[in-house]
Amino acid sequence: TEGNHNITFTVRSTSDVGKTASINIQYEKYEEFFDFNLGQSSEDKYEEQQFSITAVTNATAGHGTHVTYEMTYTFTGASAGYIIYKGRIYREGEIIPLDYGSTPLQFYPQTDENFTINFRVENSTDISQTASESVVMFKKPKVAAKGEKQNVSCGGLNGCDYEIFIYTCFDTNCSEAYNGAALQQVEVRIYNRFDRRWDTKLFNYNDAGGTGVDRYFRLEIESSESRLKYLDQRYEVRVMDTNGQWSEIEEGTIQRV
Repeated sequence: TEGNHNITFTVRSTSDVGKTASINIQYEKYEEFFDFNLGQSSEDKYEEQQFSITAVTNATAGHGTHVTYEMTYTFTGASAGYIIYKGRIYREGEIIPLDYGSTPLQFYPQTDENFTINFRVENSTDISQTASESVVMFKKPKVAAKGEKQNVSCGGLNGCDYEIFIYTCFDTNCSEAYNGAALQQVEVRIYNRFDRRWDTKLFNYNDAGGTGVDRYFRLEIESSESRLKYLDQRYEVRVMDTNGQWSEIEEGTIQRV
């Protein structure tokens, strides 16, 4: 323990003569004070694309080679991912045996929302420091979709035409891009009831039809409803933004209106 310690030694001979001697030892505990800083790589951050975080420890009065360091981290709010260090995954709250000095870490984000990581580093002399790092993520686009069968151009001897549409923007919802990006592409997968397979169609978002809030893509048009291969069928829709990120998939069934 730290402080002044007195030790008394007693020596006794075979003739039973004893001698004593004492020594005072002043013990001072070694403490390695240090600064702790963080830095993250400058590239744009996307969900499920790892990026670098550098942890820097610097002992203010010199580093003792016998002193070891370890780090833990938590999130402000929900868990946002995990750290990869020397090929091993460390999750929130797990102890990372940190090298002294400048240490590169890889962070694998599992969200497209912004988040904050709180780090704590402690060395073997019981000195600790904390620091936080805020991460700005590039949010994935959001898809809104509905599918409709519509009767158009009705009247006269020829009756109606029948069309299948996929809407990506309508009165109650709209697809959207974030972080200054724009929507660029639409992918539609829809079941073909005649060929009994899924068809995939790609559209440029700017080629959508419609006016005002309505944005739609025509999948087919027939003079007879019975010829519609996508009538009442299931579909899957997703959108891609100009950052190259795809949205989640929205599923549905073509509705007759």
